[in-house]
Parts: sequence; C-alpha cells; structure tokens
Amino acid sequence: PEGSETKYQVCAGVEFPIKATIGPKELATFESTVIPDGADMLKYGHIDIDIPADEFLAKIALGTQVTVTLDGYATFKHIPVCASYDDVASGEMLVRAVEGKTYLILAINYGQVAVQQGIVELAPEGSATKYQVAAGVEFPIKVTITEEEGKVENLLGDLKRTDNRADYPDLTDAQFANFRNVQIGDILPNTFYRASSPINPEIGRNKYADAAAAEAGVKTFINLADTEAEATGYPDYAESYYSAQNHIFLGLPVAFTTDTFKQGLAQGLRYIIANEGPYLVHCTEGKDRAGLTAAILECLCGASYEEVLNDYVETYRNYYSVEDGAQRALTEKEIKAIEGVILANLKLAFGVEVKEDTDLEATAKTYLAGLGLTEDEIAELRAKLCGAWDQKVTIVGTELNVSFSKYGNTYTDCTSAHFTGTADNGFGFKEGDIVTVKFLDQSLDLPVGTSYSDVDSGTPLIKVNAGGYIELAINMGNFGSTYGLVDIKKDAETGAYTVTAKEGVEFPVEVTFELKEAQGYATELAVHRLTRTNNREDYADLTDAQFANFRRITTTGMGDHLYRGSSPINPEIGRNAYADAAIKDAGVTVIMNLADSEDTAKAYEGFDQTYYSGQKVVYLNLGVDFTADDFKASLADGLRFFAENEGVYYVHCTEGKDRAGFVSALLECLMGATADEVVADYMVTYYNYYGVQPEGDARYAAIASSNIVKTLQTAFGVEDLATANLAAEAADYCKDIGLTATEIYKLRQNLGGDNKNPFTDVKEGDFYYDAVLWAVGNEITNGTSATTFSPADTCTRGQIVTFLWR
Repeated sequence: PEGSETKYQVCAGVEFPIKATIGPKELATFESTVIPDGADMLKYGHIDIDIPADEFLAKIALGTQVTVTLDGYATFKHIPVCASYDDVASGEMLVRAVEGKTYLILAINYGQVAVQQGIVELAPEGSATKYQVAAGVEFPIKVTITEEEGKVENLLGDLKRTDNRADYPDLTDAQFANFRNVQIGDILPNTFYRASSPINPEIGRNKYADAAAAEAGVKTFINLADTEAEATGYPDYAESYYSAQNHIFLGLPVAFTTDTFKQGLAQGLRYIIANEGPYLVHCTEGKDRAGLTAAILECLCGASYEEVLNDYVETYRNYYSVEDGAQRALTEKEIKAIEGVILANLKLAFGVEVKEDTDLEATAKTYLAGLGLTEDEIAELRAKLCGAWDQKVTIVGTELNVSFSKYGNTYTDCTSAHFTGTADNGFGFKEGDIVTVKFLDQSLDLPVGTSYSDVDSGTPLIKVNAGGYIELAINMGNFGSTYGLVDIKKDAETGAYTVTAKEGVEFPVEVTFELKEAQGYATELAVHRLTRTNNREDYADLTDAQFANFRRITTTGMGDHLYRGSSPINPEIGRNAYADAAIKDAGVTVIMNLADSEDTAKAYEGFDQTYYSGQKVVYLNLGVDFTADDFKASLADGLRFFAENEGVYYVHCTEGKDRAGFVSALLECLMGATADEVVADYMVTYYNYYGVQPEGDARYAAIASSNIVKTLQTAFGVEDLATANLAAEAADYCKDIGLTATEIYKLRQNLGGDNKNPFTDVKEGDFYYDAVLWAVGNEITNGTSATTFSPADTCTRGQIVTFLWR
C-alpha cells in the first residue's frame, strides 16, 4: 500500500520457505523426416528436413551445436546451427536455419551430404533436376536433432540480407544485382562480368541483372547453376535479353572438388574460348560458384592477391548487412572472415594454400591443366579476356584516375604483368633495371621500382603496380605537367581536379620502352627499399602512439602544443583508431588535414564517432608536388588556419610521412630549429614505420638526404641547409606562398606558446622587451627580418608615420 517502507509486500497466503531447484536446462529435441523431393537435395545434394526454421530457432539458437541422426544412415555430432553456409569452413557440416523458411537444411559447406550418404545420385542428362533419389532408397527417412551444450560463434551468420530493393538505397540497380565489370590484372575493360542470375527470380534480382547485362552488351553467358530445363522453365525466360544471346547451362554442384564440378567448369571455359565477348559468369547469387570461377580467371589474368580478395568481398558488400530496413557497412572483422572464405575455396580447388607471395597466374594455369585444358586452350582463354599482346604502349587520354592522378602520376595501358612478363608475353624488365622511356620529344632513362620512395624526392621512375598498369611518376612531383603532357588544376572552390592536354599534345600518346642497363639501379634500390605492415602486432616494441606515427614536435623555439602523425580518420593503413586516441589524449583542438577534401574525410567509416570530428579542422586535399601552385595556395590556407585559431595543433596526411613531413619541417624551421633537429624529427617516422635507426643503419642518411633535405633545399632555394638561416628562409617561403608578415607573426605566436619572441636581438630583461612584443602583437611593426628587430637602429620618417597611422 502507498506509504509502506517497501515497494512490494508478500502476497496473502504465501508460505515460506519456498524450495528452489537450479539445474541444467532441458535440451530440446526435434523429430521429423527428410523431404523426398526437397529442392536443395535435388539441386545441390544437401538434405532438406521437414522442420520449419522459425519453430526450430524458437528453441535452438544460432550457434548452438546439435546431434543429427539420419535413421538407417549415420549420426553426426557437434554440428553447428547456422544461417549461412560460410559460417563453417569449406568441407565442414552445418544445419542451416534461415528465418522464414519452412524447412531446415543439413549440408556440407561446398559438399554434398545426400550424395555421400547415397540418398541421391546424379540424374541423367536432360533431367529437370541435377540429382535424383538413388535406387533402393525408401522414404520416410526419420531425422532426430538433439541440442548439445555449448555454442560456437557464427560471425557471417549475423549478416542479414533481403530481397527488397528498397533496403539498399545506396546501391545502384547493377550493384543490387551483384553485377560488375571485373577489370583487374590484365583483364580488358568491358570484357568480363560477373553477377547474380539474370533469369532465376528466387532472390528478386534477375530483372536488374538482365538489364545490366543488356546495357553492357554481354554476348556470352556462362550459367554455372542451372540445367537447360531449369533455366528455360523460369517465368519470363523467353522475354529476357539473356535468352537471345549465347549461353551454356552447366548445372554445377556447390562442391568444388567433385569431378562433376571440374568437368562442367572445363566445359564452360571452353565455351568462352569458342564464343565472342563480352562474357558474364553467374550462378544464382553470383557468390559461391561464380565467386570461385571469377577468382580462378582473375588469377590466370595476372590479378594480385589483394585484388582477388577485394573482388570476392564486393559481393558481400552488395548483399549484406541489412539492419532495420537499411544496409550498413561491413566491419573489418567481417571482411577478414569473408576473405577467409575465398582463400579456403581456392585452397580447396588448387590444392595449395594461397598467400600474398603465391604466383597466382602459375597456380591457376596448373589448376586449369588439371581440368584437362591444353596449353593452347589456356593461352587462348587468357587472350579472350586480356587481349593479344602487341607490345604497343600508349597513354590513352586525359581522364582523371585512369590516365592521370591528381598528383600528375601518369598511367600507360601496359599492364605490370606485360612489363615484367616473359618474351612471348611481355618486355621482361625487372625491378632495378634502368629503362629508356620515349614519348613526344622526350627520352628519359628511368629506374624501375614499385614505390615512389624507391627514388629521391623530385626524381622520376617507372612504377610497377602489382595487378595494375605501368606508371610514370616523380617522387613528390607531377610527371604529367613536368614532362609536357597535361595541365592539372585544382578548383579553389570545390577542390576538384581537372586534367587538360597541353597545347599541341594529342592523345593517345605512344610510349616506347627499351632496356638501358640491366640492374643498373639495383644498389640504390636496396638503400631506398623499405618494408612495413599495417598489423599492430608486428610492432611490439612501439607504443600505440608510435605505431600511429604520432608525436609532439619539440624542436628549438616550438611551444609544447604542436603534434604530427598519421590520419585519425582514414582506415587505409590501420592506424586511424590509434591516432584518434592519441590526439584525444593530447587534447588537440585545431587540425590541418593535408590529405583529404571535407567530403572524403566525412565519408570514412565511423567518422562521426571519432574525437577528431568534434574539433576545428581545415581540409586541404593537397597533392604531393610541393612546387605546384595549387599546393602552395592550399598550404597557405592551412597556415592561416593555424594563425587564426589558438589551440593545441595537429598536422597530418595519410601516413604523416611526406606531406605532413614537409609541413612539419617548414614550421620547425620557422620557429628556429636547426637543420639537425629538423632531420631528426623527420626520420622518427622512418623508425616508426620501418625500424630505421639513426645509428649503424646505412639507410638513415640516404633517406634523409634524398627526401627532407632535398625537399627543403628545393623549397628554400639553398644549397646547404646547415649554413642557411632556416627561420628566415621559412618566413620568406611563407611570404612567397601568400602569407602576410602579420599572418606569419600570428602563426609564430600561436605555435610558440611561451616562446613567443622570434627575435634573437630582443632579450627578456631589455628595457624595451615588453614594448617590442606589444608593438608586434598589435600589428604596428614586424621587425627588420624574420628573426631580428634591430632595436638600436634609427627609425626613418616613413616608419614613424606608418607606426602612428597604424
């Protein structure tokens, strides 16, 4: 009753003690039968069980392990209940329970439990189904499923998808249909496509896939899923674009090691050889059978390890994960699990583990030979997808991110596989060679490398991009503009880049390569060559802040509130979360983002949840050519931002190495640092990423002299940093890029903190000390140079009038 000391009281008539028993829960058991004409059994070789999934999941949760007994056949223990086949490794068993389905599926991931148990067998060619009930099998077959103690994690089972177009508002119709042009490795543009079924309405995507295939002009379809009877029996088949093209119906099982799969796949690949493209490979979802087939062909065509994984993951991005009626992005953990699926399937097919250093092309050729394809057939298959190698190389046009990057890096249409390939399929060049490159009226002898840092700052090279195209570039420079090909401009308002041909230059521009000196750059390459990973565990001796390349700048004249490091928002190199935690711990409030536009930055996954997102940020989207006008103009905006906003400062690009390295060095020089201090701070980055030590490491001096020393010499126009007045040179540089003397002074004041006095001839204790700083602080005067005020000099009449006016 109201007013009582307690909220509740014992009910009338209740007597104590009340005995309670706590014991093990009662384990659920289901009994049913195998469905004799189950669609999954007759199509894939699984076993369909007559138990509604929702009824089953009400008592037995996903991740629970069960014992399954097929009466008269076998008992299987410790079988996990899953929503997705990929929740278990290839070759392992599961009970698949999908919400809304009227039955359960006992299956082997990429296997055939009904075939193994002798319940079904292959149906004769021309039958309506892939399998038929084996002779002598009698129904009903009783099934008992009993819950076991314990659960397993179902990572991919947590991913949900729907067949509703409205649940995927951010996808195009083609993406919703899992349709895409596979253009990786040496595969020609608009030649090889993969997708979900353009004819099977089961997952609600067929019309979108058929429309996408029609728009792409696909001529030849490889149907991995259906028999001809199944395919032609789908509603509206006859009206589809698909039905009027070349097509082969293979009806392959989802069991990659079976002879049926191998023989059928060989038949499908020969169909590609015999017909003209563009080609489209599909199964029902375009995920498992099409996923493996596409991966095998990508390997054959020179795709890199990363490209193969990324293409497979793209399917999951197109399907998963829908929550509350909208699709969310996949997490890094989920992506790793998905990558594990295709790696397991490739291992199942190839018979060897696929790693980053695996020769994928050779491995794929061995696999195809095992299917029975001859060397000529394999070569012809590759030629159908990649084109014949005629050794003619061009820079195709001026399209941004196709022929030129915003940095001026210039891409040819020569694939890296052709550039390094054998004499019958390429030039045969190697890393460390010096190659003569000719185009327009230019003839350049360039080293061959795989990274911009393989050469000194400002030096050109031929860059081999694994699985991509040959690139002509300048480390910290703009190749396209420097060598008279194009003009690259950045729009001051939008930040967008445009590329236009130089006057008199017509595209395509032909490029020739000729060996100048085999391994002529090998020694220098070894000095420049550095390796790193993005795995935290590989840097056990570093703190989290060091792993993020985060540190406070402590050079002479600098206050205690300027930091530098890698990006706290871009997940590309796996350090963003560590960098974000570090800037939060340091209390950073004002940030100069040298790498991203505002739109790019805010599009990174999880941006809104970062500490970073709540601070003052200027987004500069700089290139890497420090001599370019647009670089200087944007950098001036960044320096003004620091001058206008007091706080704790942070400078970053993506890695905190090149652009952030230069800007940090500029600010250090401006505040009075010595050349040795600037170099020492710059080289901490190379310790954090590559383990380069200042003592006893021959790479240290080579990296410093070819990067920051050379860059500052070029920026300041000096020959020797050690003898130059770096503070004055930095101030002059800031003036040259557009800062006023007052803005430079305010920048120094903000960065200096307790070190606000930039003048070497004005000492604390001098009678005029406070007056000088007051006059400068109120923008009445700025001194006679960046570091001198000349307090003993006589004022001119012009200066006096100016002071009074101000």
